[in-house]
Amino acid sequence: MILIDQAPYTTVAPGMSDAEKADAGAVFTPQALFDTAAALSGADGEKTTAGLVNGMFFTKAYPAKKLEYALAQNLKFPRQEAAKLLVDHCVQDWRDTITRINVPTLVVGAKGSFFTPASQAWIASKIPGA
Repeated sequence: MILIDQAPYTTVAPGMSDAEKADAGAVFTPQALFDTAAALSGADGEKTTAGLVNGMFFTKAYPAKKLEYALAQNLKFPRQEAAKLLVDHCVQDWRDTITRINVPTLVVGAKGSFFTPASQAWIASKIPGA
């Protein structure tokens, strides 16, 4: 299995310490998640999508044409459905599931990744041999 730059829990849960937030890769507060979902499904859905997609490509070396392509592909999905998918994805807590992975696993992340390197290290530390 290869896990690439994906956090185990992207939304801050009540009572999480700063270390737990970093280990989980939490990037949204619950309010920010629902505000983002509302913006995705609203009149500024395409603009909100562009901001999200652009935020996932930190390097200026990434070709502009490929970034435009990624955005165009994302916009093929109806914005209201994208908002639902975002919320569903971000409220899933995979931390207990990750500890049950028992197949050879490569966890990929980097300092320039969307999610914290701590979250990728946490994932790798919970999977034997990862």
